[in-house]
Amino acid sequence: MTKLHAPNRIRECRLRSNVSQEALADKLGCATSTVQRLEYGSMALSLDRLIQIADALDVHPSELIGADEDRLRLDANRLATQIAGLLSLVESRQFGAAAALADDIASAAKKASIRHGL
Repeated sequence: MTKLHAPNRIRECRLRSNVSQEALADKLGCATSTVQRLEYGSMALSLDRLIQIADALDVHPSELIGADEDRLRLDANRLATQIAGLLSLVESRQFGAAAALADDIASAAKKASIRHGL
């Protein structure tokens, strides 16, 4: 099972949801010390546990692992630039190149949406 060994935002999301560590532990069926270790990153976070915590806090899992907003903006800007290039190709009737670029854009958009949990 893959485990996340990275900083997370569990504590931030828990506090925003007005849930105590004890209440979250009860919802997860674990000890409060487990929640503490997960929040401070001293315990690896499995995908299953990530989803359980997200459900308990009523947030998207990507919020718990700190989906990087700067990276999201960068991906969005890159896609916007590619779309502008696509429109230029269509306007100049370079349909073959436009179709190839459209495929690249669709692939990049799919990867970005998966990466950002959208």
